[in-house]
Amino acid sequence: MSPNKNGNNRWKLNRPLLIFSVLVIYIFASFIWWSYLLISNNKHTLEQSITLLELQYEARGIATSDPLFQEAKTNLESRYRTQVTMILGEGAVFLVLLGVAVFQIWRSYRTELQLARQQRNFLLSITHELKSPLASIKLALETLVRRELPHDKQQKILQNSLSDTNRLQGLVEDILLAARFEDHSFRFARDQIMLSELVEEIADKVAHSHNHHEVHTDIDQNIYVTGDRQALTSLVANLLENAAKYSPPNTAIEVSLHPVQDRLCLEIADQGYGIPEEERANIFKKFYRIGNEDTRETKGTGLGLFLVKEVADKHDATIKILDNTPRGTRFKVAFPKPAPLS
Repeated sequence: MSPNKNGNNRWKLNRPLLIFSVLVIYIFASFIWWSYLLISNNKHTLEQSITLLELQYEARGIATSDPLFQEAKTNLESRYRTQVTMILGEGAVFLVLLGVAVFQIWRSYRTELQLARQQRNFLLSITHELKSPLASIKLALETLVRRELPHDKQQKILQNSLSDTNRLQGLVEDILLAARFEDHSFRFARDQIMLSELVEEIADKVAHSHNHHEVHTDIDQNIYVTGDRQALTSLVANLLENAAKYSPPNTAIEVSLHPVQDRLCLEIADQGYGIPEEERANIFKKFYRIGNEDTRETKGTGLGLFLVKEVADKHDATIKILDNTPRGTRFKVAFPKPAPLS
């Protein structure tokens, strides 16, 4: 993109803020000017009233040093001070309310601007996420159509295409799931799910699709939770996919599932770049991605951890981010134990 085009885009984005800033400055300046004029007019009126009072008392033969005159003059000055106090008090209230309104509008604008940028980044990333597997599948099909290949090579191409198809399916399901969470149209089932079997199955798929990682599992058998299978699949898959994507090749991913007191604890640990402390409060926000260069070079949509947090909350589970000594990140999801079957 050319510098001129970037400059034009920035101008379009910042133009409403600039117009709003000019309007606010104009309102403040006008208010100060009219307040000054009003106080000056009241002062001028006071001076005229005192002069008229002096003339009236002189016409009656009463000196300005007389206590009656001084009392009348004091009353006029007191009324003037009351009017000035009222103007300043109402002005202060107006300025405070205007300042609060300006701050709220500015904060809302910045929030909307940030959301627009995140959505734009999401569209760019989702385009890439869709384009790459589609191009790979198309190339594989064209190869199979145009060339006679040995059976083993055909099977390898088909397996790669199936892996890309599964990746596309998972991406589409995540997008649909996020949309349904947003408009509250997703209805969570309350079924008895064998979580141990579900985690094993997803771990095997991730180990197969990311064969440059070793996936080590330590899973107790026959662990059940009450919840929605599709949502829980999304939670486990996104945590494992993130561990694979944000870890260097040839490193291990550890998956454990054990009952601990009254909770069922799922832990997924990687040996990747880790999550900085200052970023941990934001990573569960929709479209949010960590801003260091290591992770920015990694593909993603910013939806995965948003879905993880939503699913955990809907299942009354807690999720924590722990340091994985000596490096990496460990996610811990603690589910409540289901009630015994009657």
